[in-house]
Amino acid sequence: MIFGLLTRSAQFVKCASGGAFIPRLFAHSYLRGRSQAGSCLEVAEWKGGKRPLEAALFAEADCVVAQAAMRCWRPLAKWFRARRASLVTERG
Repeated sequence: MIFGLLTRSAQFVKCASGGAFIPRLFAHSYLRGRSQAGSCLEVAEWKGGKRPLEAALFAEADCVVAQAAMRCWRPLAKWFRARRASLVTERG
């Protein structure tokens, strides 16, 4: 999230269920008074595996950076390989 803010890149940050508190706290703290930067950042959370929603987000992305446990990362990598799309990974 920090690298995206430094490069002034629009971001959609998807957190695992129950894992969005710290990212949201950081985003609200950073973006207070920076409405222009605030229009480029969205933090959301849901349980993974919602394929139609995730496919719509991935279809619009120029780059996806994933940090996930191996059980979550494998299906994501398979999805991207099938579409010959780029995926920057950081395995947790």
